[in-house]
Amino acid sequence: MTTLSPLLISAIVVIGIFDLVMRIIALYRAAQHKQKGWFIAMCLLSTAGILPLIYMKYFKKAS
Repeated sequence: MTTLSPLLISAIVVIGIFDLVMRIIALYRAAQHKQKGWFIAMCLLSTAGILPLIYMKYFKKAS
């Protein structure tokens, strides 16, 4: 059995945390704007933070 290098484990953890944070922020915004399609897509698809980033870029809060 091979072991993973500490660098690879660290990268996986960082990507996982990044994905979790981006997903929480994007899901919150999608719920606030009542966008069911985006909410469901982000809940079902695992995209390492890419889908939430796309959502947040195109549906920025107008201020």
